[in-house]
Amino acid sequence: MSGEQPADAGGRGGRWAEFAAWAALFCAARWALALAFGDVFAYLEEYEKAAAGVALLDELGLPRSQLAYHPYEGGGFVVSHLDALVFAALGHSVLALKLVAVALGVVLLAVVWRLALRAGGPVCARAVAALFVFAPASVQQTSLLALGIHFHALIFVGAVLLGSLAVLEGAASRRALWWWTGLAAGFGLFFSYQLALTNAVALGAVCVLARRERQHVLRGVPLALAGAALGLAPLGWMAWSTGAAVFDIHGTDPLATDTSKLELLSGFASSLWTGRSGLERAALLAVLLTPWCGLVAFAQRGALRTLAALVAAHAALFAAAYVGLGFTVGRVVHYFLLQRAMPLWFFGLLATGCGVAALWRRGARKLALVLVLGPALVGVFDLSRLLAAAQPHDWAAHARTLATTKAYAYPQYLQKIGPRSGLERVALARVVQRFDEEDREWLADGLANGLYGGTSVTPELVRAELAQAGWSDADSVWRCIGLALRNEWGGDIAARLDRARAQPAEQHAALFEAIGRFGTRFYPTADLVERELAQGLAASAPREFFFGLGLRMWAVRGDARRVHYHAPASGPWCFDTRAFEALAAAQPPDIAAALRAGFEHAAALARLDGRDASR
Repeated sequence: MSGEQPADAGGRGGRWAEFAAWAALFCAARWALALAFGDVFAYLEEYEKAAAGVALLDELGLPRSQLAYHPYEGGGFVVSHLDALVFAALGHSVLALKLVAVALGVVLLAVVWRLALRAGGPVCARAVAALFVFAPASVQQTSLLALGIHFHALIFVGAVLLGSLAVLEGAASRRALWWWTGLAAGFGLFFSYQLALTNAVALGAVCVLARRERQHVLRGVPLALAGAALGLAPLGWMAWSTGAAVFDIHGTDPLATDTSKLELLSGFASSLWTGRSGLERAALLAVLLTPWCGLVAFAQRGALRTLAALVAAHAALFAAAYVGLGFTVGRVVHYFLLQRAMPLWFFGLLATGCGVAALWRRGARKLALVLVLGPALVGVFDLSRLLAAAQPHDWAAHARTLATTKAYAYPQYLQKIGPRSGLERVALARVVQRFDEEDREWLADGLANGLYGGTSVTPELVRAELAQAGWSDADSVWRCIGLALRNEWGGDIAARLDRARAQPAEQHAALFEAIGRFGTRFYPTADLVERELAQGLAASAPREFFFGLGLRMWAVRGDARRVHYHAPASGPWCFDTRAFEALAAAQPPDIAAALRAGFEHAAALARLDGRDASR
């Protein structure tokens, strides 16, 4: 870091040239994780939101509002549109999806850079950039998920804070600033409802400003309201189109929790601490310095003080909402569960940057460097551990794999849009066939789970309805009907296999495969498929079951047996095949052959090569 300079030192070109270097470093670090096949792919709804992007391209004939994964996740719908744009240019690949995530990360970095530069000059900007690029492992991983929820909503949190800071620090006369800040506040609320808290902080800033610059506020507020109205237009359109569903978050009471808040918070804190190394615990303890950094910045005059106050107010409001509402997370078993805590990391990032800039001005430069370099080095260490847990042996080959692997999944997406469409199953099956899908079996899996997953079905019913819909291969759907069988016959695999054996002989092969393809619940983790394999072996399941289970194993991600979420893990089995190969090799030869055949068939179905790999 250089000596203290004003925020505009070096000129606009110099500032953004330096930002470009930080952005390049961010991209290199994140692409290293993706190209190493790390644990950064397709958790929960990432591929389903990408399926919404495919639906936007394929023109299904449904209203656009019904194509959203969730009506209340405006950010998710925005990301689906971005997915569609990149898919149209580069193909429907995982590589394209990661490009969306990295690009949004760069946008967030740009907002953070500008906010820090405005508040504390180059020193503050460099501090937050370093801590952003080399963030804790969970933040690095989260930044690679193209979801459009808590992490990416920080783009608008930062933009509204930047506008608030600017008007409080002498730019209240700039009419365009009021307009753009209002626009960010309105569209940000559509993007994520967490912007309601940011907008409350901004409103408080306006009230403070009104006490000393009443005339500017009277002229600026109507412009901000006009911008906010325009920004809110997408939310208004979604509410008009979908009704109360736009506010029905997960179908739950936002104030209710099944567990006491004290138990949830203690479990959360315990999972952050237990199992850590000495270095990691020291880094966690260093987080306690964040409020002190904010106080150091607050002791300064000018923009540093103002931003520190805004951040403190927002952090307090967020903490109260997080504890008071029904979204408090308990024990963390996977980094994905830290999504809702991303704003706290963001506020800590800004407070630390402001404190570093304040210390630098006061001449305590060694301490300032320690406050930046310490956490950044921990971030570098986290990155190295994540890479070591993956397979960074041939990044060029990995890039080719990512560029030729589908980044979308139909089943859970169709489960969402089916009920919202108001269509009967036959009509909905006709809609589903409008997807321009090269692999009919890939689409059949979505159709089976999306249309028939929540009901009692028979082969005759499926064949009759699909015949009416013009679907030529009902058997491909029947082989994917495992969710309906689980719902109808119960969760025990042995019992389901016995029920399948009691059906007409011509149905056996498809039913056995369907039971293996679904297993015991939707989302396959390593521990779960190993238990399902053991249950199949104990029940003397036929080859078709293990073929279906091999298909399921291709999609394995994560392992619920992990005691500590922060222990680095390899990527999904579809990319990092070491765990699958070890498991298959330990089975009898005929079982191993069936598992490998299913696994390889799943890989063929997921390959973007323009050929139909369906059987």
